[in-house]
Amino acid sequence: MALTATGVAGAVAGCLGEEDGPAADGETVDELPTPVQGDPDSDVTVAVYEDFSCPGCQTYKLSVYPEIKTEFIESDRIRYEHHDLPVVNETWSYQIPSAARAVQDTEDDEAFFAFAEAIYPYQDEYSFDTVESVAEEVGADGDAIRDAAEDLTYLPVIEASSDAGQDRGVSSTPTVVVNDELLTPQQGEDFYQEIASTIESAE
Repeated sequence: MALTATGVAGAVAGCLGEEDGPAADGETVDELPTPVQGDPDSDVTVAVYEDFSCPGCQTYKLSVYPEIKTEFIESDRIRYEHHDLPVVNETWSYQIPSAARAVQDTEDDEAFFAFAEAIYPYQDEYSFDTVESVAEEVGADGDAIRDAAEDLTYLPVIEASSDAGQDRGVSSTPTVVVNDELLTPQQGEDFYQEIASTIESAE
């Protein structure tokens, strides 16, 4: 079951799911701040819920996010947040965000977002080698990030993010929440324009 929408460069297909996730191997990190871009004190918060294995999230990240980044993030018009919401229930739905959170934890939020944007093009061919190389591209320790992905070191952080999203009423990815207004891709609609209009109305 999927929601679809016409985005800047084609359809943004949403993902739905309710399966249980995997178990971590070894010690875990239980808490980590929400990754943030833009103005952390902005009156407009754009919270985006993603699954790194969701094709619609890949389309969002590669087609919609760059415009949001240019128009609203780089100009500090919004507080932009990333939230994990694994719904596809594939291995990479948990291992990729664990790697991304490891980049955040060992580097910073800027490196986290750089890693997230750089890893999505490999969605159809995710591998631990790719995780390691992309981590190194953004300045992180490739071996350490690979270990975090393999061991699901940040699984509690991912699960807490998912639980909070579901408590907020988020049930599919990608979902964009502008302050308290939930937006999901709809067939025949331009998702970027919908997000942009909602942001501008909230300013």
